[in-house]
Amino acid sequence: MALIALCWATASAASSIVHESREAVLVRTQRAIVAEVRGVQSGPDDEFSRVVTLRIQPIRSVFGAAVTRQKMRCEYREGRPHRRGNTAVSPLVSGSGNEFDLKRGERVLLLLAETAKDNPQCAILRVEPIANEQAIRTGLAALHDAH
Repeated sequence: MALIALCWATASAASSIVHESREAVLVRTQRAIVAEVRGVQSGPDDEFSRVVTLRIQPIRSVFGAAVTRQKMRCEYREGRPHRRGNTAVSPLVSGSGNEFDLKRGERVLLLLAETAKDNPQCAILRVEPIANEQAIRTGLAALHDAH
């Protein structure tokens, strides 16, 4: 009976999304901004990933390069649990879990990846509530102190 429970727990853990810690995502974050969500578009999704595109109005920079555009399109892409043959794949994702629940008019903190200068879209690593801004700043200070 214990072996069945262990196999079930292993199978269910292997078929779920694993979220990276905020600290692990901050290491890769090029800039963070506070923005108002002006529009949300889901898709295109497939069996391996799902996507949400946000139209945002940047409010202010928290760190990194200053935002010069009044409107931006940003994309968040997240892997989905799936199978490769007999192997269950549990994707490791940078998101907080809030990325697909955003509504027009919400103000959020976006952790952004570096993108090519000619790319009109920004790449979202993670969406955080504005209330977490101090925790983000503290995490960044700890990273800088460690280096």
